[in-house]
Amino acid sequence: MRPQPKQRTLSFGLLLVGLFAVTNALSQPTNFLQDPLARALQRQDVFVGRTRRADVDVRTLLEVAHNAPADMPVKIAVISGLPSQARAFGTRDAYTHALHSWLKLGRGLLIIETKHGISASSSALSGTQIRDVLRQHLSELQTDPTQGLKDVVEALIQTAEATSTASSQTTTAGSQAPVFGETGMPVRRSPSPIVAGIVFAIFGIFALLVIFMAIAGQIASAVNRNRIKTAIKYRLERLHRQIVENISYADNYLDLLPASAAAQAAKEARQRAAELDAQAVQLLRTSRNPQDYGRAEALLQEALQQVQLCRQQIDIATGGTGVAMAVEGTDYRVTPANAPSKAAPLSAPELPDEIPPEERAVCFFCSRPARISDLTPITIAIDGKRRKVLACAEDVRIVQQGAIPQIRTVSVGGKAVPWYAAPNYDPYRDYYAPTVTYAPVYASSDGFFEGFLLGSLLSPPAPLPYPIFVDPVEVATPAQMVEPIFPDTTFTDSGLSDTGSVDFNSNGGIDTGSVDFGSGSDISADTGGVDFGGDTGGADFGGDSGSSDFGGGDF
Repeated sequence: MRPQPKQRTLSFGLLLVGLFAVTNALSQPTNFLQDPLARALQRQDVFVGRTRRADVDVRTLLEVAHNAPADMPVKIAVISGLPSQARAFGTRDAYTHALHSWLKLGRGLLIIETKHGISASSSALSGTQIRDVLRQHLSELQTDPTQGLKDVVEALIQTAEATSTASSQTTTAGSQAPVFGETGMPVRRSPSPIVAGIVFAIFGIFALLVIFMAIAGQIASAVNRNRIKTAIKYRLERLHRQIVENISYADNYLDLLPASAAAQAAKEARQRAAELDAQAVQLLRTSRNPQDYGRAEALLQEALQQVQLCRQQIDIATGGTGVAMAVEGTDYRVTPANAPSKAAPLSAPELPDEIPPEERAVCFFCSRPARISDLTPITIAIDGKRRKVLACAEDVRIVQQGAIPQIRTVSVGGKAVPWYAAPNYDPYRDYYAPTVTYAPVYASSDGFFEGFLLGSLLSPPAPLPYPIFVDPVEVATPAQMVEPIFPDTTFTDSGLSDTGSVDFNSNGGIDTGSVDFGSGSDISADTGGVDFGGDTGGADFGGDSGSSDFGGGDF
């Protein structure tokens, strides 16, 4: 039975509806419907987050947007970090690119500036043109964001106008007047040219439509796969970073903990976590299918549980103080868990002048003057960091006896402070003072000296002419912490408009490129912050803030 004309028309209409639905799905990402920044920029031309209002003059930016050409409207967002919905796009460039298309700005200009960089998008400019302008105003954007944004907008508009003028002149010069004529040859007409043309056109349109829908379907599938892959990438890299940071924390303690069940459990958990993390990283570097991603994530989650267990056991081993000590080159190790706190007695009187100035040093704990060759390094771990200090024979003996040396204090303004933080205390002059007081290096039972060492050991002491530290604060940073676990991951560009950016830290962008400045990462921690509500912002829109473009104070 042959289909009726109405049925053919209905089928053709359904095909067109499907085509428009696919196109709309590609150009209108659903996450913009819940994106607070996207909704704000729909209603207004300038949005400044609450945490950035002290940095820029909102009125000036409103004037900039108001004075923009009618054919090139301007929208500006100044925020600490992007909203959580931006994470699906992978980079600030890709997010700006997509938001520009969603807002249907066309030749219009969208600028998003965060504490980590600036991105701009416009179909009237190429990505290279945008980046060149941003580079020229990079210093100004950091020192005076208001004037910098104003100058950037003016420069981009001028560049777009110059490009449009040059293109128009080229088109006019290269165009030719149409020429019409006849050959005079007789033409034999087919019996039914109208019918044949209509049939041919229908079949041609139908074939093109089928091909176009197939291509559109493949593009939609590829875009969706890339977004899913990007989201998985950053989730797994965040897990990997958490694991390595916790392993680094543990490595500052494990060789300083005295033998105990908790110390052994911490070492085993750390080793297991490292093995699981290595397996996951190897799996991600050699495979690229969803099943491997799922297995890798399971391994990383188990590794995260192990490093958390490791930190719990370190806390038990240190009695909740996070303090551990060891005498350099020996097996003597102590923590406050089961160790008493002792103060070294005053040494026998000795003339400081007998020690040559170039050999003078001081014990970190009791401030006893001594030759540097007579002092022994003691490694102290606290708050996940470690430092080597010089100790006299009495304080070394206290550690060897399984106790924790106390630190001599000096009264400054009625408050006890470590002797090396008192600017007027000189051990070579004041060590034998009649009044001597000491404090434990961790929280005492009454809490008076809680955090005493934490607030002093890791901070720079008052300038001293005598060495008390062997080296600066140590923080273990394993090499794998900065190695990418997805070395070949790429981002898909929709091709709707060009995007350019300048980063205020060292990170790249999508295929349009970016400019690096300093060090850091655009994508780091959990998203969140505080600055969105109403038409102009101001209410809380919670979450944990991070150190990246995805979070940090505005959403």
